[in-house]
Amino acid sequence: YMNSPVFVTGCDRSGTSLLTLMLDRSSSLRMFFEVGCVPHLVSSEEEYGDFSESQQRWYFIRDLQRWEATSGAFAFDKIDGVSEDEAEKVLREAAPVEYPGAVDALFSAAAERDDKTRWGEKMPEYVFHVEWLASAFPKSDIVHIIRDPRDVAASIHRAGWKPSIGAAAAFWKKRVSV
Repeated sequence: YMNSPVFVTGCDRSGTSLLTLMLDRSSSLRMFFEVGCVPHLVSSEEEYGDFSESQQRWYFIRDLQRWEATSGAFAFDKIDGVSEDEAEKVLREAAPVEYPGAVDALFSAAAERDDKTRWGEKMPEYVFHVEWLASAFPKSDIVHIIRDPRDVAASIHRAGWKPSIGAAAAFWKKRVSV
């Protein structure tokens, strides 16, 4: 495995969703929306081992099922197209493999269900994990969208995410100053 995933990141309300929808229309790229666990579950890498044993694979699948990607949605459900049994099979076939390889195998299997050869994920918060993503997935493409801060701040404030334009602008600044 080890394809070349695409990670779309940036400040929320900057156009990451629009770009992801456009990329997903590609005949070869399957984009996933805000699974959100990729740089975080690496902290359990020791528990996952090399994925050779069923218990190691079970821990990983369990963690995907418990990781709250977005309000009311869990990471495993967002990797649509792969059942628990299929995930077990994909991980077993990929083993022995390190954590990034297991992630790639699972997302690649979901992409293959749509006859696509590459996968990617849109997750604005990954802007804080770009260095790790680049190291873990050296063939990846990382897109960091930077939109005019006035438009982003106004959009964030209108959405009710921040109480003022100033707070929304500070949120934008934190996301692009990484």
